[in-house]
Amino acid sequence: VSTQSTGSRVFMLLCRFSRGKHPRVKPRTPLIKGKQVSSMSLINSDIVFDSSQQHLQRTIQVSRQQKIFSAVLKETKQETPTVKSFDFKVLADDIEFAPGQWVDLFIPGEKIVGGFSITSTPKILRKEKILQLAVKYSEHPPSKWLHTKATSGVEVTMRIGGMFSLTEEQVGEKPILFVAGGIGINPLFSVLLHLSETFFPQLSSNYKSVHVKKRAALLYSCKTPEEFCFSSTLERIEREFPDIFQNHFTISSQPSHFYPSTTREGKLPPEILAKEEALSTAFAEKPHNISYRNGRITKQMLSDVLQTLLDSPKPLCLLCGPPSMIDHISKLLQELHVPQENILYEKWW
Repeated sequence: VSTQSTGSRVFMLLCRFSRGKHPRVKPRTPLIKGKQVSSMSLINSDIVFDSSQQHLQRTIQVSRQQKIFSAVLKETKQETPTVKSFDFKVLADDIEFAPGQWVDLFIPGEKIVGGFSITSTPKILRKEKILQLAVKYSEHPPSKWLHTKATSGVEVTMRIGGMFSLTEEQVGEKPILFVAGGIGINPLFSVLLHLSETFFPQLSSNYKSVHVKKRAALLYSCKTPEEFCFSSTLERIEREFPDIFQNHFTISSQPSHFYPSTTREGKLPPEILAKEEALSTAFAEKPHNISYRNGRITKQMLSDVLQTLLDSPKPLCLLCGPPSMIDHISKLLQELHVPQENILYEKWW
């Protein structure tokens, strides 16, 4: 689709930028359907990543929307042995966000504020007033509370923050490579889901007869097949738009009845470990219909996936995962001649 066919409308593709840094991005005010979401600015590119800090400390220089709003937990789903999704019904009428943003989550009785990417889309919020988060279990108090104490009907408060914006013209001009590591899929999933609701249908009517290569691809790495989040939806998007989008899955460990006995914070409590080991066994016994490679993401793997995309212009690369992974993949992409300014990322701690 040419720039002319996409027009001058602006929509947001956000990759949460608050905990990473990128030196060549200019601040701008995000727009959704022509309306300002808030007056935000990107963080200073000189901010140093510090995994010992809490969410509010890490994101202190990232602007947020001013409004704090209430939401009620409606539904919880076990997405993987270690990840649950939480559907919150928003109780305010004027809340908007752009795909890839995150929320400050204020929990009753908990001093520590959580920071979690939104995994749903603006369309779902407008139609159903639902805002979804997906959270991996850890001993971090907000994550632990969601996994062990949050029940249907509990009320929390939230505030939307984080930003990185791409115009519709930029998306129309360049193919897109998404690279996710583990729970880093969350903001990228929101962006991909949004594309499948908006941009991909615009392309699908006349794309097949003109192009052979794809306009977008996801390279998604997890430790085991059981840990792939949203795989059924990702596969559905590929089935609906086979000429536009393709998934590439890879696992860094051998398939097994897997659940980590430790987290970043230390050993899991015995009662949680027993429950999650049972869940892991159940997930492992389910048939895995997705095809995947074995091994960590390598330069050759990135090269193979890049070759499935349009050759020109150079793709936009949206990355989200652990800091060491993002640093490594950014370096490999530049070695593969992707311009640094085309590599946009968030580091997940």
